[in-house]
Amino acid sequence: MRLLGVAVAASMLALAGCQSKPIEQMSYTEVQQLSGVIAKRCHDQGVRSPSRQFDACIQQEITREQSTRADNYRRRMAAAEALGDLGDSYSRGANAATYRPPVNCTSRLAGTNVGQPTRIDTTCY
Repeated sequence: MRLLGVAVAASMLALAGCQSKPIEQMSYTEVQQLSGVIAKRCHDQGVRSPSRQFDACIQQEITREQSTRADNYRRRMAAAEALGDLGDSYSRGANAATYRPPVNCTSRLAGTNVGQPTRIDTTCY
């Protein structure tokens, strides 16, 4: 019966995801390693299996893991958005701060004598 509780806990852990990548990208081995880490946390706290306390500890650690991963995801998304905003403001600021002096051009007719082709000379400064 205790083994079934651990199996259920491992399944819930699989739903929790991995801190570094989404659950869809985790391999079976990675999920098993993560469930081992959670079981070790409970053992390190002095809770021994099989017991109701161990099952409760596993559930609590899974909840904590899910919460931590969700917070980390939100922080990463907020940082990405902030960096995007910073890049946008930098681009707007750089374009606004770039000074381009006006270009003035002067054109004049040249070669208007009879028999000569008409030509326009343009000078820009």
